[in-house]
This record gives sequence, C-alpha cells and structure tokens, in this order.
Amino acid sequence: MCAWTPDGQVTVLIVDDEPAIRRILGAQLRKRGMAVIEAGNGREALAALSVRRFDLLITDLQMPVMDGAALLIQVQDQYPLIRRIVMTGYTTLENALDALKLGAIGFLPKPVDPAILDKLVDLALAELRLWRTQLMALRRMRTKAT
Repeated sequence: MCAWTPDGQVTVLIVDDEPAIRRILGAQLRKRGMAVIEAGNGREALAALSVRRFDLLITDLQMPVMDGAALLIQVQDQYPLIRRIVMTGYTTLENALDALKLGAIGFLPKPVDPAILDKLVDLALAELRLWRTQLMALRRMRTKAT
C-alpha cells in the first residue's frame, strides 16, 4: 500500500537510458499493481518528479544528459521521502557505496534479477509503511495538543 496517494497505488519512476530495461522492469512492477512512469535520463526524471508524487525511484547510474548520481543528489535534497534503488551494469564496491551514501536502499546489478528487484521493492514499501505510521502518529499528537 502506498503512503501518499488516496487510492493506495504505489507509484514508481524507472529511469534508464535503455528503453528495453525500462519496459521489462515496468512490466514486472505493473504485474504487482503499481503505477509506473518511465524516464530516459535524470533530467526527464526531475521533470516527472516536479508534476507527480512517487513512492519509489529506480535509477540507472550511467546515463547521458544527467546521470543517476546527479539525480540521486537532487532527489535526496528535494524529495527525501522517495525510496531509491540504484541499478547499474558497472557493479563495483565504490558504486554501491556511493549509491548508499546518496540515500539508495539497495543496489541492483544488471542484468536485473527479478527476485532481487522484488525483495528491494518490498523493503522500500516496508519503509514507506513505517513512515506513514510515524506521520499519522505525529498528526494525532498534534491534533490532541490543539
């Protein structure tokens, strides 16, 4: 269940310069009942983020125009509640650590293993539920105080 939309549908933004990867990941997430929007680079992703709320961002690291690291920095600053997953075909310990420093909850090597993607998405949804529970508790406390 989504923490932010009234209908409860989880919204996912997939960012990758390879259309086939976006389609494959999107199909897997749509089967789970999620709303999926795709972007070909970080700049397109920021445009999508400016007009719609997302629960989850799945981004490649190496892309033209604006790469995933630059996107993660902006998302961390402007949209801190969005859960972030990073994927890359250039898996190194340094890339993984950098992604975690930029707020990613997980790291997916390409080609993406669907089972690992599902586990990371489940982790992201669990974090969203926790945030929602905490925010609701804070709202109740504020209501009681007034």
